[in-house]
Amino acid sequence: MWRLGVEAILGIQRAAGGLRIAPCIPPTWSGFEAWVHVGRQQVHVVVENPDRVARGVARMTLDGAPLDADRVHLDPGVAGAHEVHVWLGARAPAATAQA
Repeated sequence: MWRLGVEAILGIQRAAGGLRIAPCIPPTWSGFEAWVHVGRQQVHVVVENPDRVARGVARMTLDGAPLDADRVHLDPGVAGAHEVHVWLGARAPAATAQA
């Protein structure tokens, strides 16, 4: 049951080489925090829900650096600590080049 809650509701899944984060929470939640271990890596996941949505990652950072996808790549064999910050909401449209 714990794994179901963490993976289905909090949306934190171990994936090859790291984590996939895609929360599906009640819109009334303002967010949540979780600590996850990936091998020797300790990851502090902070999710904020300013738009009060149920799902949809607007942006995500790893140790302050922006990520392009919902995956966090980590080397589980190397000890360390990281912070992943996730903001829920609509993803901003990609900028297009104009001629």
